[in-house]
Amino acid sequence: MNSSLIDIILPIFGILMIGYFSTRIGWFDHSSVRGLTRFVFDFAVPMLLLSTIAKANLPDFIPWRYIFSYYLGTLLVLILGLIFS
Repeated sequence: MNSSLIDIILPIFGILMIGYFSTRIGWFDHSSVRGLTRFVFDFAVPMLLLSTIAKANLPDFIPWRYIFSYYLGTLLVLILGLIFS
């Protein structure tokens, strides 16, 4: 398995699992869970992603055609969904 994938995904799900289990065993009451959830999703996870992506090494060859075709298809589906809804 790709090491950079594990380096990015594992800390995010680790943070989520620590929060889940510490709430389940009663370390935090329901009023503090809301504040912790806002902190994790609005600050901690984006900063973790930003720092991990900033340290990532890009490959020598970037397949721009695949990237553009993916985002063009995604944009097309978004626009069609907005039109038909």
